[in-house]
Amino acid sequence: MDRVFTILTITVFSGLATPITTFAATWDQGAQGIKVSSTTTSFNVATLQDDFFGVDYGGTGASRGQSTQNNAYLSGQTVGTNYMWSQAIAESYAPAGTTYTSYTCTTQSGTYTCKTPSQIKVKGSHQLQTDEGSFPFYCPSSWFRVNGSHCYLINENAELTKSIGSAGKKRFDLNAYHTLQSDGKVDTFMKMRTCTSHLSSSCGTYVDIFNPAPSQTLTSSNQYFFCDTVESLIHCPSSASVGWEGDQIFRPLTGTYVEHSYTIDSSATETYKVGNLSPSETNDDVCWWTTITDPGGSNPTYKSTYKYNTASQCHS
Repeated sequence: MDRVFTILTITVFSGLATPITTFAATWDQGAQGIKVSSTTTSFNVATLQDDFFGVDYGGTGASRGQSTQNNAYLSGQTVGTNYMWSQAIAESYAPAGTTYTSYTCTTQSGTYTCKTPSQIKVKGSHQLQTDEGSFPFYCPSSWFRVNGSHCYLINENAELTKSIGSAGKKRFDLNAYHTLQSDGKVDTFMKMRTCTSHLSSSCGTYVDIFNPAPSQTLTSSNQYFFCDTVESLIHCPSSASVGWEGDQIFRPLTGTYVEHSYTIDSSATETYKVGNLSPSETNDDVCWWTTITDPGGSNPTYKSTYKYNTASQCHS
């Protein structure tokens, strides 16, 4: 639940005390990211980008890593019958030997000391999930069984090492793209870029992290991303900035500040994604800005930001 702080100012006028109440957005929202509903049947393209103005992973290795996840349920799948959950994921973590450099960045609430890692490990992944009950007996041979009830197909690349702070960069961006092609295939790719300052004008060109071949999982063309009811809960297309894949929790330290941008090709109603289902990964010790920027229209880019929070009151 959002919490809004009330500022009470007492003004003395003619011997009377007059209360003046103002409201302002704060770092007070626990979330995984942004979800969209009330979309149209033409919704088949979504792009997610996390701009890391600063991040201190709080340790090394994938268990302290982060994933930028572009998630959606697909209509008209050919594999299984119950549902099809598709995820385009770009992930990063700090390898052994990573050091941090501090610089002053600007957030909605003023200046902040951001931290830039000297290096990161990155990886891209496209994952599909459905219910084992979708099949006559067991998961298909190319899929594997998880938790005794779900079937997964994972296509991913080897981890890549990228220099950030040691190469004179301050910011890096991770991007995950997700679309349904006209031939009924699911196409994803993950990429990144680095920047010499906090300004986007200082960013270099994108380089691929992972660009897998499209997956044939739909019955025909003209399919779309939509909200689906799975295990009595309604799940909608969503963005997420959470822990490394495999139910991990992202627990960064002070110096972490990230701008989260989710672009779709459909008009929609947006809200924060809360709870620990779809994705099962989550985050801790970060707070999101209480408001999401919504430009409206048919091709909106929803934006919000999050940063490390020492009080730990914004668990997602």
